[in-house]
Amino acid sequence: MKTLITIGLCIISTLVLAQKMPSDYFEEGITFYDQERYNDAENAFRYIVINHPKSKIYYESLFNLGYSYLNNHKADSAIYIFKKMLASGAVDLKEVRGDIMESPYRDYKHKSSRILSSIYYDKQKYDSALHFLILSDTVYPYHHFCGNEYAGNTIETCEYYADIYLKMGDTNKALHKLLSIPIGIESLAGNKSAMKMINSLLIKRPDRKLLASMLDTSIMNIKAIAHYYEKDTSFTYNITFLDTKIEVEYYRNYRDPRTTPEIDLVKNYIHNSIFYEAIALASKGKELPNPKSKKDEKTF
Repeated sequence: MKTLITIGLCIISTLVLAQKMPSDYFEEGITFYDQERYNDAENAFRYIVINHPKSKIYYESLFNLGYSYLNNHKADSAIYIFKKMLASGAVDLKEVRGDIMESPYRDYKHKSSRILSSIYYDKQKYDSALHFLILSDTVYPYHHFCGNEYAGNTIETCEYYADIYLKMGDTNKALHKLLSIPIGIESLAGNKSAMKMINSLLIKRPDRKLLASMLDTSIMNIKAIAHYYEKDTSFTYNITFLDTKIEVEYYRNYRDPRTTPEIDLVKNYIHNSIFYEAIALASKGKELPNPKSKKDEKTF
């Protein structure tokens, strides 16, 4: 179970403070939530939202109120709160002081729009689920300093897009989103499930026997883009397959700006990727197998 947004509060207890402060209600709300006493958690956070709208912990309380509603199976109340959060002045890039492995930013609106998407998905209202997913991906994007976290979010988001599109009966858009996952991103975050989705969708295509040769042609026509800096040059690469531009996560920096891109190495890199395996198997009508163990799963 996910935890609520917490804050680093220094609680000062003195005999002078007879009246409970907003921070007291907030800490009570966290305690009640952790104990799964969601009605009590709602009351604590709602008190702050109603009575202390200018409090420094207002946005944390508003988000946590919505999350308490959600876990208390009050989806409509949660929808109201998270939409209120989207219309608020909350700043997603507000920094969090916590464990280094935790998200460094509040991401209030990113999280709220993603939660709204999930609620509508559960209600089978896929148009609304897609709308809020797009908001969470574009207007209120995910923020993090870690490449692994970004990679994981990219894969998860593309899989979620594909799932919604499939529910809406649009196989082409689902496949396009899955194909847009950069080749080689598995070196930062596992993408086996996404590759299995691609494999299963391509097996059903009437032109599946041509897929391997189509991909080989795409790899032959790989494009290298140079990025010039003051002292070095780097190259990024992409291919176009089934009308989808696919980035290749293969980066090298050079001290000599005249250095040419390593096209042959990148082609070999793609040929040894799980992406290539998924397409090759699909062209033969075979499913991408589950890895026997982590060491058996290809990572590059």
